[in-house]
Amino acid sequence: MERIITLKGRVGRYDVPSFLYADNDVLGITFSTQNCTLGKYIAVASCGKLKQALYLDKNMRIEIPADFIKRGNFQPLCISLELRTMQGDEIIIPADPTQGGYLIEPLYIERANNNTIAIAWLQKVEARLDEYNERLTAFGEKLSQFEDDGVPLIAEQE
Repeated sequence: MERIITLKGRVGRYDVPSFLYADNDVLGITFSTQNCTLGKYIAVASCGKLKQALYLDKNMRIEIPADFIKRGNFQPLCISLELRTMQGDEIIIPADPTQGGYLIEPLYIERANNNTIAIAWLQKVEARLDEYNERLTAFGEKLSQFEDDGVPLIAEQE
């Protein structure tokens, strides 16, 4: 299974909002960025209580073993990304987003009917916000129409 995380600034997002995930397949993730800084990139993957440090190869790619997600009880897969100097002795960009590091959207793993689906959390939230915004706009239009027809919403006080 291959996925791409596109880095824009310091925010990383998956290439698709959701996808079927095979429980026995390695999850290959390639980081795509326009501003590739020289140094060593280190990704720390966490799933449940498990953590694993992975060095990105020259193609900005890591592999997350299927066993890692299974042993993590199919909890959300979170990845933090850190940039170090070529010698690896100094941190250029920290892993912690609150300290100016990369914010990579978490990947929620849902299991249903022997299928596993991975859902990119930020994109799921954005889809829900868009849906709520459409509904709110529709309610606003109905409300305006209701008021324009001369029906007050609040009873006048005497």
